[in-house]
Parts: sequence; structure tokens; C-alpha cells
Amino acid sequence: MVLAIRNATGYLNQIVNQLNHMCEESLYLTDMNNSIQLGAQHTIPDDGARVEGEGVDVVLQDVTFRYPGAERDALQEVSLTIGGNACRRTLAAP
Repeated sequence: MVLAIRNATGYLNQIVNQLNHMCEESLYLTDMNNSIQLGAQHTIPDDGARVEGEGVDVVLQDVTFRYPGAERDALQEVSLTIGGNACRRTLAAP
């Protein structure tokens, strides 16, 4: 009798573990499906997407950069300005 109860308890434990695993997998698949749908809603079309409003200027002034371990600078006091409309077009049509 004791052996039968132990076997039944073992089988019941396996069933509960399998149900728990199925629930976890279901949550994962639901999250993955939601992220795929959200990504599809925010995908930029192949022909670009219209961006409303003013663009912003990207301005770099006196930028100096040296790679780690390098003895000299790769860039020294570089300045660059990209106008807002150029940035807006670049973001709208990859």
C-alpha cells in the first residue's frame, strides 16, 4: 500500500511539473508573439516613412578620439554639423 502511494505521489509530481513547464512555455510564446506583432506595427516601409515636424541638427565640435592602446589620436579636433532635414531624411528612408 505504501509503495502504491509513493508511486502515485511521484506520478502526480511529474504531472504538476509538466503542467508548470507548459504554463511557462505558454507565457514565453505569448510574449514572443506580442513582440513580433508590435515589431510589425512599427516597421519602416521599404519606401520610407514620412516624419513630421522639424529635424534636429547633429553637431560635433572639436572631437578628439584615440583607440584604446594607440599612441596617437585617430581624430583630432574634428567638427561636423549635419542639418536637421538631412537627419530626418536619413531616418525616414533607410
